[in-house]
Parts: sequence; C-alpha cells; structure tokens
Amino acid sequence: NLGIGQATTPNALNVTGNSSFVGVTTLTDASTHALNVHADTNYRGILVNGNNAPVIAFATGTNTTPKWKVGLSGSNQNDLAIGKGDGNTNQFRLLDAGGAHLVGTLSAEHLGIDGHLYHNGDTDTRLQFSTDTINLQTGGSTRIAVTNTGASVTGNLDVSGVLTYDDVTNIDSVGVVTAREGVIIPDNKALS
Repeated sequence: NLGIGQATTPNALNVTGNSSFVGVTTLTDASTHALNVHADTNYRGILVNGNNAPVIAFATGTNTTPKWKVGLSGSNQNDLAIGKGDGNTNQFRLLDAGGAHLVGTLSAEHLGIDGHLYHNGDTDTRLQFSTDTINLQTGGSTRIAVTNTGASVTGNLDVSGVLTYDDVTNIDSVGVVTAREGVIIPDNKALS
C-alpha cells in the first residue's frame, strides 16, 4: 500500500491538475461515489475520446458486459447513441444533422409536436395540427378537417357499414354519399 497525504479517506490521495488512468482501473467506494468529478469551468468534466465509438457503459453487479451504454454511434461517429450490450446496438440516436432515430416503439403519456406526423416514404400524406384544427392530408391536400366547430370531408365519402343521420340540418347540395347497407333516417328527419 502507498499512502499519500492522510492515511484515511477522503484525503488519502488528492491529485490536482491533469490526471490520467491508463489501462483497466477499478475505483471502489462503498459509502459514496467511486469517482467524483468537480469542475468549476463551464463545459468541463469527464472527456471520453477514442478512434471508434467511445462510450460510457453500465452493467449490473460485477458483470463486464454492459446492459446499456451511452456514447458515439458505431454507425456514425457524429451521432450520440444509447445502446444495449456490446457492439453497435443503437436503440436511440441523436443525429448530428438534426433530429433523432428510435428503434422500436415510442410510448409517451403526452407527446407534443410543432409540425405534423408523416410516414418517411410519403411525406405529403400526413396528420397536421394547428390551433383547434386537425387535418388529414393525402397527396398534400386536406381530405378530412376536424375543427372545434365540426368536421368536413373533401371528395367522396364511401361508407361500408351503416350511415346514421342524426341531428343533421343541412347536407351540401353537391355532396356525394355512398353506403352499401343503406342510410338510416330516424323519425321526423328529412334530407334536403
């Protein structure tokens, strides 16, 4: 054993300045944190660098195979990635060019977006949001619009089940309704 400074923690070894740990190093402290980095300068702390995809990995118990890791992506070293296990197993990437990529399903209690939702292969078919309005667009044109006062359909409306007429006071004179099973009109209602 080599004692520097006081013989007991926390001052058994206190290194100030530039320090490096080279090779396999295990830091163990059962009472607090094994490694505590204090940095008073903005954007300084721990730097992990390397030639491929350097990461900070997390494992359970004394395992040396990581459960999760955070670092540069093996697919693109300009992207930040969160992955599982060893190797290039990106589950989530923050893209250097902007945006993000998620493998799997996103579950969220609430999700806010500023623009619209679309399929990557067909960006002009989308669900678009604005104040008190939801538009379903195909080919870049709104086909169904839902507002805080009602809804409208552009184009023909084909119904494969039963279309029920209830409390409707007006049907547009140029509207077209196609129904395979018929239209049910309650008593005292009329189409005009």
